[in-house]
Amino acid sequence: MLRRVLVVLVLLASPCFAGEQTITDHAEILDGQTIRLRQVVIKLWGIAAPVADEPGASMAAIALYRLYDRNIVTCHMPSNWGAGAAIGKCEAAGFDLGAVLVSSGFALDCPAVSGGHYHVHEQKARARGTIFLTGYELPTRCHSKTK
Repeated sequence: MLRRVLVVLVLLASPCFAGEQTITDHAEILDGQTIRLRQVVIKLWGIAAPVADEPGASMAAIALYRLYDRNIVTCHMPSNWGAGAAIGKCEAAGFDLGAVLVSSGFALDCPAVSGGHYHVHEQKARARGTIFLTGYELPTRCHSKTK
């Protein structure tokens, strides 16, 4: 019962997009922060994880793959996401994929996008010593816009 209450509270506190589009399907993992649902490529909202040849890229991709590949995932995206990859807040079995990846140390909060939504998860991972992204630098798109 407590778990259901917590899941509902997390979902209520989660950011929403005006004119939201929702897709639910089996996930195909493309990299440490990108999945495909029904031929739609979706980058996970509010997080940064290494891709391609960046340090930690294979670890981040493997973590996301082990957690969610072929599982049912639901992503919420703005309906006007346009060309290229969509940005989506995604969940599986009631868990926010971004929160799980940041909490387990395979992604970082992207504060310029998330407004610090995943900051607490990142701080807890750092306190436990479970940040696995040594040598990975937060992309400039994630730096606070107020700097």
